[in-house]
Amino acid sequence: MNERSPTRRTGAPRRRLGAGITVPASAKPDGQALTEREAAVLANEKACDCRRKGLDLRDVAIDRREQAIDRREVATEQRELALLPQEGAAKATARAVAQIRRVNERLVLTTVAAQTRTEAAEQATAVMTHAAQYDSLTGLPNRALLADRLERSIAFAQRQGHRVALLFLDLDHFKEVNDTLGHPAGDRLLQSTAKRLQACVRHTDTVCRQGGDEFVILLSEVVQVSDALLTAGKVIAAMTKPLRISGRRISVTVSIGISFYPDDGGDADTLVRAADKAMYLAKRNGRNGFRVSTEPRPSGERGTKTGK
Repeated sequence: MNERSPTRRTGAPRRRLGAGITVPASAKPDGQALTEREAAVLANEKACDCRRKGLDLRDVAIDRREQAIDRREVATEQRELALLPQEGAAKATARAVAQIRRVNERLVLTTVAAQTRTEAAEQATAVMTHAAQYDSLTGLPNRALLADRLERSIAFAQRQGHRVALLFLDLDHFKEVNDTLGHPAGDRLLQSTAKRLQACVRHTDTVCRQGGDEFVILLSEVVQVSDALLTAGKVIAAMTKPLRISGRRISVTVSIGISFYPDDGGDADTLVRAADKAMYLAKRNGRNGFRVSTEPRPSGERGTKTGK
């Protein structure tokens, strides 16, 4: 069986998959381009916030001018009432009461309109924030949100003196599914994978779509190294269960690389690279399995001061 090159981003080697099907290795997304797109999304969000605030300020100024006009009209009516003879007082009073009623109605409408605009702006902000942090296909956190949660987990682990585990997953022979069944079938496979991965972890852990057919699982609090290995075994067992997609029954395996904080690094980027490298070793070792980046040290050797 031909092995996949350990370097994901160089050349376009071919591999033999399934029964005599040879396909080119899928190109991985450009990390720098994705970072630039995320930066563009955040810049657009800030620009929308600025424009929305400008519109709200302008509406408030208009409302205040209208209120001032209404107050001046009421004052004029009152002055006219004071100047009118006694016999015209009743008629003038009726006009003043009607004017006050119109002013109150306008104030109520203005308040309702302002509340509606505020709710619409908050809803638009929530939608943009979700789009910037979550994958549109699977609904999982994206790379940006994973990086933030991983940094927080590392900071917490430093204070508590425990480990953080990172599992880097890649679906085996995923391109073969796209080539034989089409991209819609591939999308359904990715969505099914997301659900199965979420079922294998705790609610305090994070399952992220790294890009393409790659996923990352963040185990934020690992008491023992065996906890991460147990999770990897659960994932492999869950993924081997057959799926029915586009009327066909298919089975997909997964290769997993595992890295630990602080054994493999003290920051998010280092841990991701270590887990990615271990995942390639798992593929070279026959796929459908996991590989640990380095042999973690016993917990007694770490003490409570980690990351130094």
